[in-house]
Amino acid sequence: MRRPHQNAQYDTPLPPVCSPPQKQCSQRVSASSLLCFQRVNPHSCGQRALDQDLEPKGERERGHYDLAITTISEEPEVSAVGAAPRTQDAPVSKLRGASVSVDGRRAAQIVVGLILATLAVLGVVFVVVGINKNEQINELRDHGVPVTYIVTKCLGLLGGSGSNGAGYSCQGGYTIDGRHFVENLPGTSRYAPGDRVQAISVRSDPTLLSTPAIVDSERASGNVFILPGVLLGLGVLLGLAVLLGQRRRRDAKGTADRQAGGV
Repeated sequence: MRRPHQNAQYDTPLPPVCSPPQKQCSQRVSASSLLCFQRVNPHSCGQRALDQDLEPKGERERGHYDLAITTISEEPEVSAVGAAPRTQDAPVSKLRGASVSVDGRRAAQIVVGLILATLAVLGVVFVVVGINKNEQINELRDHGVPVTYIVTKCLGLLGGSGSNGAGYSCQGGYTIDGRHFVENLPGTSRYAPGDRVQAISVRSDPTLLSTPAIVDSERASGNVFILPGVLLGLGVLLGLAVLLGQRRRRDAKGTADRQAGGV
């Protein structure tokens, strides 16, 4: 009488179907090896062994899994208990740290403050420049002394798009009270090297130099304060508008608080 679970052809016992798995057996090998299949799938003990006796020889040699192996989980991943499931397209995690919040009113106040500061600085700078220019004109007209200016070289100036000539800038030197100074001659006239030109300078400020024609055509004027006045006026108007807006907001807030308290 043949014992159960023996091979009918060779009359040799089959390997135990519930043997512990070995290191050389894996899911990949178990698809083609009956021994590894039985060891990798220990839950198929008993019923699987009985079914093998009823299967054809070809099916038993090929081997197959009793259950499908899922390599990628189709279920949504849950990060924590009670948390919403995370899909595959969702970000892995959130960046840690304090969230960035921008106060629009505060940002507007900063921008307005920068504009006011810029207008004030430019206005003050142009006022100083205008005062200095008027003082130089008065010094040359009231305390100017004639000097002889000797030209050393002249360079052409370009204006507009760079294709049109805008005159010349000449460099040379002059002597006043025994001291020699080298300065650029105001004006755009052209002179040859070595030419002597009559100029006007001031003993208290020998670096101040001009020509008689330019001194006669210039007068100290308040027109130099038009631009700085416009800039400072814009700054004042903008500052008043900001103060008025803040006052209206405070009044509206106070009214709302009183109405809320009355209710």
